[in-house]
Formats: sequence, structure tokens, C-alpha cells
Amino acid sequence: MALDHISALAGPMGEDAELRPARVEDLAFQGDHLRRQAHALWAAVEDTQVVVARTAQRRAEMADEEASVESAELTVRLPGGKTVTARLAPAGAADRHPGWITWKNETTTGTADSIEQLELEATLHTLATLLGPHLYDAEDDCDPTPPDSPHFATFR
Repeated sequence: MALDHISALAGPMGEDAELRPARVEDLAFQGDHLRRQAHALWAAVEDTQVVVARTAQRRAEMADEEASVESAELTVRLPGGKTVTARLAPAGAADRHPGWITWKNETTTGTADSIEQLELEATLHTLATLLGPHLYDAEDDCDPTPPDSPHFATFR
């Protein structure tokens, strides 16, 4: 249904053309909200270990087809100076089972719960999708954004 709505917004709008930006903005917000709600439901009905195993499996499957995050470390800082760092250890890391996202602040270290795991995985996937095309050289044989790619759409 959302893809039909996007398709309609991408086509000729006639008299409603000036409303397109606001409608597209609303659709993007609703899509993000839908993803967060689906992750919250998944986290509520599934054990964290299963969520971690499934997201790690999905990341491994995608690594054969598209750019993916191998490891990551992200530090968020508040204006007062407090920080929290989230880390996705690379496969084979000795400190944690592959796929677990851990976090650390000034006083505590922990492991992401199911909803944190899902939301951070989605964010990392978005970053890989956006940055992946920059890994390809002009002379590479493969096209980093094939026409049927669900990750990039071109609207004229």
C-alpha cells in the first residue's frame, strides 16, 4: 500500500503538485514510525538472543549481495559532556558473540535489549546502503545501484 502511494506521488500531480512535498514528508515520517512500531512488537514477542541471531544472520546473508556493516562504533555525546558508545563487534571478535550490540557509558557497560538491537541494526543498514556505492570504482564490473534495487529510487 505504501509503495502504491509513493508511486502515485511520483507521477503527475496536476493541480495538487504544490502539495507533493508535504505529502511525501508525511509518508516518510509514517514509514519510519511503522518500522519503529514493528520493531517494538518484534522485541516484545521474541527473546533477545533470537533477535540477535536473526539480525546477525540477515546481515551475513546481505553481505553476499550488498554493502553491509562489518563492525561499528558510535559515540553519542550530550551537551554536558556525558557520552554513550554503542559497538557492533566484527564476526569472530573475542569479546562478544557476533551480532551483539553492546553499549558503554562513563559508569556502566551493557548489552542492547531487543528493541535497541533492532533499531541500531536498521540504522547501520541505512548507513551501509548510503555509503556502499562509494566503495565501487568506476571500472568495477558491477553496478552498485541496480535498477531494481529497493534501496535507491530515482524520481524525475
